Amino acid sequence: MLKIIPSNHFKERLGNRSFDLSLVAHIVTEISKNPARNLFEITSGFTTFVVKYERDTHTAILVTGWNGNRGRQVIDKIGI
Repeated sequence: MLKIIPSNHFKERLGNRSFDLSLVAHIVTEISKNPARNLFEITSGFTTFVVKYERDTHTAILVTGWNGNRGRQVIDKIGI
């Protein structure tokens, strides 16, 4: 079973930035597409998350997040 947990930094930013958490559901999809990858970025264009995947504990850690995207090609992009 995949665990998805926020880092302290993510929790602090969530309070300050109030971003949409609907991207959390797409973490499972991204990990299943490339389980060897340990760091990835997911964006809807409105919200972006950086996620660290620890294979040994099957844990996805929400590292940080922000509203919008980088304005350039991102590590991984999901069109929602």
